[in-house]
Amino acid sequence: MKTRSTSRQEIIRPAAEKSRTARFLVLFATVLAGIGVPPIRADQFSPPTPPAGGLALGSAQFHFRVSGPPGTTYVVEASSDLSAWTPVFTNTVSSAGYFDCVDSQFNNPPQRFYRAAPSTSPVSAQNLLEGFRQDRILVKPKSGVLLGDLHALVGTQVLQSYPGIGNLQVLKVPPPASISDLIAFYRHSGLVEYAEPDYQVQALQTPNDFRYGDGSLWGLHNTGLYGGTPGADISAETAWDIQNSAGNIIVAVIDTGVRSTHEDLAGNLWVNPGEIPGNGIDDDGDGYVDDVHGINAITNTGDPNDDHGHGTHVGGTIGAVGNNTVGIVGVCWKVQIMPCKFLDPTGNGFTSDAVKCIDFARSKGARIVNASWGGTSFNSQALRDAIDSLRQAGIIFVAAAGNTGDNNDLLPIYPASFDLDNIISVAATTRTDDLALFSNYGATSVDLAAPGAAIFSCWNGSDNDYRFDDGTSMAAAHVTGACALLMAHYPNDNYQQIIKRVLANVDPLPALAGKCVSGGRLDLRKALGGSAPPQPQQTSIVSVVTTDGNASEQGPDTATFTISRIGDTSSALTVNYALSGTAQNGTDYQPLGTSVTMAAGASFATVTVTPIDDTVVEGNETVVLTILQDAAYTVGSANSATITIADNDGTAPPGEPVLTLEAVDPEASESGPDNGVIRFHRTGDTSQAIQVSWTFSGTAVNGVDYQQLPTTSPFPAGLADADLTITPIDDSEVEGDETVIVTLVAGAGYSVGSPSSATVTLHDNDQGPPPPQPTVGVAATDPDASEQGPDPGTFTLSRSGSMASALTVRYSLGGSAANGIDYQTLPTSVTIPAGAASATVTVTPIDDSQVESDETVVLTLSQDAAYDVGSPNSATVTIHDNDSAPPPAPTADFTANNISGQAPLAVQFTDRSSGSITSRDWNFGDGSSHSSTPSPSHTYNNAGDYTVTLKVTGRGGFNSKNLAIHVTTPAPPPSGLTADFVAEPTSGNVPLTVRFTDKSGGAPVAAWNWDFGDGSPHNTEQNPTHIYTSPGDFTVTLTVTCTRGTTSTRSLTIHVNGSANH
Repeated sequence: MKTRSTSRQEIIRPAAEKSRTARFLVLFATVLAGIGVPPIRADQFSPPTPPAGGLALGSAQFHFRVSGPPGTTYVVEASSDLSAWTPVFTNTVSSAGYFDCVDSQFNNPPQRFYRAAPSTSPVSAQNLLEGFRQDRILVKPKSGVLLGDLHALVGTQVLQSYPGIGNLQVLKVPPPASISDLIAFYRHSGLVEYAEPDYQVQALQTPNDFRYGDGSLWGLHNTGLYGGTPGADISAETAWDIQNSAGNIIVAVIDTGVRSTHEDLAGNLWVNPGEIPGNGIDDDGDGYVDDVHGINAITNTGDPNDDHGHGTHVGGTIGAVGNNTVGIVGVCWKVQIMPCKFLDPTGNGFTSDAVKCIDFARSKGARIVNASWGGTSFNSQALRDAIDSLRQAGIIFVAAAGNTGDNNDLLPIYPASFDLDNIISVAATTRTDDLALFSNYGATSVDLAAPGAAIFSCWNGSDNDYRFDDGTSMAAAHVTGACALLMAHYPNDNYQQIIKRVLANVDPLPALAGKCVSGGRLDLRKALGGSAPPQPQQTSIVSVVTTDGNASEQGPDTATFTISRIGDTSSALTVNYALSGTAQNGTDYQPLGTSVTMAAGASFATVTVTPIDDTVVEGNETVVLTILQDAAYTVGSANSATITIADNDGTAPPGEPVLTLEAVDPEASESGPDNGVIRFHRTGDTSQAIQVSWTFSGTAVNGVDYQQLPTTSPFPAGLADADLTITPIDDSEVEGDETVIVTLVAGAGYSVGSPSSATVTLHDNDQGPPPPQPTVGVAATDPDASEQGPDPGTFTLSRSGSMASALTVRYSLGGSAANGIDYQTLPTSVTIPAGAASATVTVTPIDDSQVESDETVVLTLSQDAAYDVGSPNSATVTIHDNDSAPPPAPTADFTANNISGQAPLAVQFTDRSSGSITSRDWNFGDGSSHSSTPSPSHTYNNAGDYTVTLKVTGRGGFNSKNLAIHVTTPAPPPSGLTADFVAEPTSGNVPLTVRFTDKSGGAPVAAWNWDFGDGSPHNTEQNPTHIYTSPGDFTVTLTVTCTRGTTSTRSLTIHVNGSANH
């Protein structure tokens, strides 16, 4: 393979720099050739022609060409030191023998090396341009920035905007435009946090349910069939005795869709409560018509039907209906599966559609997202932000680790490798507890493994279609199902606690040592029954201070914010913040993000402000960092801090006064109203009057929230101080507290000092309507209790709405079980603590000795002025009795392959007995030894009639059955008349019609005499038919007489049973 490099930087570099680049490429070719990697050749280097009519790229882009056999897929990697290589993108060589690449993350480093290697994963060329869509890009505007003018300038159109993901936008690209040029344009505008392509990703691929019992579902219960290792499974069978259903948990399967009519999935699909099926109307106003079960992000419709199969397979492993006698069973017997389709029939999709599915799942109440897809050719900030929005909502994201057998620590695959603590990255194991050969791994980047090889699950071909499939996709589905059961069993746990329960209770395996963080394979029973992981600090407090509050353009001299936490430090914590003040992020100081992560074990992290040394005379400026609320922590009182950047571009002329600001009364209120005061202080010459200017900012509006004030005023001669009074307007609007920020503007006759701004807070006095009453519901989160143990059952009472105060919920207890007699006495109310969404009522059975069958406890919520009763308003726990009567005696039954014949007669007996059997006793009736074998054989050596008896014994007693065996003397040698005949049939139910056929020989027969053994008249026909009308064993005797008067006799037993319907 050869690569040809062209650089758009050459448009603006001087000629000398170009020759330096050419010399660098010669050295680069030599180094790569030395390590056996096809190099970029210097003779292929040439500057490109600038795009006509397009946006010129700056130095943050690098273009080159990769040549190779058509259809070959290459992973292009970049390095700055020839040791650490990072994938940049993946693409497939076209029929022309090459593809063009653009490194949009080049950023003009001193040196950058590239290499390309064949990829083990094919990439579809459909809708691709260099590994991404050619008609869309994603941009995220900076906080508070509107991009409408920018979009109009380049002709892009906003297809979708996501307020829950920082106003992330999906843009439609006009046909003539270059995606790489547009991305560079948005990045260089300074108005966006990032702009990126729309990258492609690929799919990574004891109940009575029929296929559970035959060993197909080895991942749930491995009995050792098909070369497996017994116990190499997630211990689902014993775990299901603890929890088998998660009916109140919504799991979003973001994949190829799900076949909604499949016999094992239809009953477990999520139903949108805000949508009326089939009316052709977007009832809930979410942009999708009839999104009853989920969405199709590709077609922007409410039809997530699976046209590939992968999503249906994943959904089946998570939650195929349990105990329904058909097909398979999922990890969850009952769960709400929300299909969100973004992968097409080839298993490929794009990040913009994945983001759309993630946003839908979050908005509709999903608790877990399963992502059995990914790729190594991209690192999308938009996708990371979308998953971070799930984290902030307390939603777990389970991701497949990849199927290329690579080490994710060295070659990350996304989204599994994003650094977010709500992601669980899952590798795959085999039925022998080995790491699957195809599975990716990573000592620090992959969390655990789960069964993923030869997994049997639902498929999309028909409503009863099933098949085997391999992949970390299947492993991820096992973990997703486990998380759902854990959430149902531990309803008060947050996402971090659920993940800790999973990872702290794995089965350690030698094959996984050093291959994943936990070193083990998922064990559902341990996770459900194990001790709870350490409780994270629910009151963990995050605050910020300026440990170095003064920065300067001179140097530049940096300053530092220190963000610290009080509480649990056992895991990493990401803290989100906003930046404000008079200094502009990326303009007055080096660009900063909007979050910082404290490493596990660390109690603080720092954010460094590095001023940009410009030539603008702007006076001192401020950077204000404010911590934002998040589900993972509590914001402390020190939630904001300020750094001052000193300007080095000119100082006040000698004798010129310097003005500063101070909020001498920073608190104002609509009540009164009570005014706030900002003082202007003049240092230096006060002999002259000067005209001072300032600006207003903050959340309050001049003339609307406070009395109209000017933005300029004379500063009288002789005064060192002058006050600006902020007088709130007492309106009736409920708006919360607002701020007024006054910032000095440099002007003639004075210079602006520090601090140059001051803030007054306006306190609102308008109370809104009282918060809506909470709505209370109840569910049996553990509906099965037992006297054995005793094993308790659990009701969970949950509330929606405010959780600021404790709430006492009243209820009544009914059902067939008696409170205080059949279970430990329970009160008639429970209190949900402040800050909690639910409380539990535990039903503890009393283990008595009374045989009473199963009984029920029905908890019904009572009406109360403090809350509304929602639906469901009652739930049932069943108490299983352990004092049942002894089982009935077993029923003896057997058959014999022969019941008559000549000695020696070999008879094979087959046991057909039913019930619980502890022993068997066979008496063959001929004085021989008894047998205890279930289905013995026996040979009768002597003629005679024998009664065979089988006696079976169990805990409930014994039972026996008899059968007659008729053995005749062997026929003499053929030296004379011999009577012989056959009968058809020889046994059956009343009335039994038997056809007799004469087989006598040895001499001519002159007469026949048939005695049918039931007292009926004899018959003299040669081949008669006789009907037996009563049950019993009847001996039929044929006597034949030859022409010489000699006779011969032959007998046979006919066995007649009672009527079949008796």
